Amino acid sequence: MQRDYSFAHEADGGPAGKAVARILSCRGCSFALAQHTTLEILEDPQALAVPQGSPHAIGLLPWQGRRIALIDAGVLLAGALGRAGPPRYALVVAMQSAPGLPIEHGAIALDTLPRSVLVDDGAWCPIPQGARWHSAAISCFTHEGRPIPIVDTARLFGRG
Repeated sequence: MQRDYSFAHEADGGPAGKAVARILSCRGCSFALAQHTTLEILEDPQALAVPQGSPHAIGLLPWQGRRIALIDAGVLLAGALGRAGPPRYALVVAMQSAPGLPIEHGAIALDTLPRSVLVDDGAWCPIPQGARWHSAAISCFTHEGRPIPIVDTARLFGRG
């Protein structure tokens, strides 16, 4: 049974002064993406493996008539070991390397669905220490007592 996990039905933002963020938990790390970068969730994604790929690169995923990169953010950001099997979900995201350049797409492997939360400026906190976060995160907020880095999708896919 095909399920629709599209985010298109959600409002563009939250109440005044707040923004919607998607929190992803990926094998040892939690991080957030801006709502406008998250497009669709695919259930039981079947990616074509790419020989000699990076440990975080799962493969190429068919999506809307083309193939997009499917990555394991847990390997990339938390140093988790490579996956023994395919992920349960893939979150299709949009990215733009610089203003005026075309929008590109990629996918992030997930074992659980992302959570949407409202965030305001009062939740800001410093980005956690570590080279992985400083290369991918653009800001950070506290949620349920934990820092949640906000990751730039272009940086996550090595395009920023």
